Amino acid sequence: MNNIAGRLEKETQFYEKMKILIISDTHHDIYRAETVIRQLKKAGPLDILVHCGDYYDDAVKLGNMFGIETVAVRGNCDRSFTRDEFAILETEAGDFFVTHGNMYNVGYSNEDVYDTALQYNCTGAIFGHTHRAENVDVDGFLLLNPGSLT
Repeated sequence: MNNIAGRLEKETQFYEKMKILIISDTHHDIYRAETVIRQLKKAGPLDILVHCGDYYDDAVKLGNMFGIETVAVRGNCDRSFTRDEFAILETEAGDFFVTHGNMYNVGYSNEDVYDTALQYNCTGAIFGHTHRAENVDVDGFLLLNPGSLT
């Protein structure tokens, strides 16, 4: 079990478990996301879809298609993107700062996104942009990048 799943398992052992799918950078190619969602739903309901941008419309389409609560942010390829484009995902394991990541220079360092998430009293940050998966635990603070399905 990876450290994120282990931590969430440990912290939510006394709570009802949530099934959260985190994706990013679908770039209007949602076929793989659809396939993943169908497979996950075979094992039971999917509670939340988190989409970290590029493209916001993909998140809306997938959420509507599968009837899943969706938390989504815009990325640098979406129109009207600003640094203020973020969401806070509230879970029983803690709150997570959700952003695309490019405005926080995640291609070079996770320091900006980490510092900003801490300002919002979050226990983790979820971001995309780099198309590279990351799973980093910094003294119990989780930095998650799902990479790209495309």
